[in-house]
Amino acid sequence: MQDKGTTQYDLVLVGHSLGAGAAAILAILLKQDFPNLLCYAYAPPGGLLSLPAVEYSKTFITSVVLGKDVVPRIGLHQMEALRTDLINAIKRSADPKWKIILGGVLCCCPDEVDFDGVEGPTLADRDVTSHPSDATIALTAHQPLYPPGRIIHIVRNHPKE
Repeated sequence: MQDKGTTQYDLVLVGHSLGAGAAAILAILLKQDFPNLLCYAYAPPGGLLSLPAVEYSKTFITSVVLGKDVVPRIGLHQMEALRTDLINAIKRSADPKWKIILGGVLCCCPDEVDFDGVEGPTLADRDVTSHPSDATIALTAHQPLYPPGRIIHIVRNHPKE
């Protein structure tokens, strides 16, 4: 790239959402070859870099987060916690699991379906369909990951009336 008469230009990488994550990783990989490189990551995935990588990237990556955007706030660690909370809530519920799931699917028309006359799996069937222990299906080593670089968080200012 530098052989094409572009030595007077600096390399700037830009991406949005998943592309922001790709741009940030690429920026880290190219930083040694392009010392003046800059990266602007708009709404990058939250579960992207370790803390040491975030500290390293603060001098050349700027992440821009708008309001309460979920993409920069969520990573695999947070998704696992959500999954665990949902499974535990379903396990604690006295309602049959099929009723909970069907109720979620039919949330827009709850008055049109009467669950009382519908037969579902019996108690004997519950053992067959129970979930394995969460410890046996963990997806990560539970290392929290973070958005890249310096973060600019843009929020609306709602003046008091």
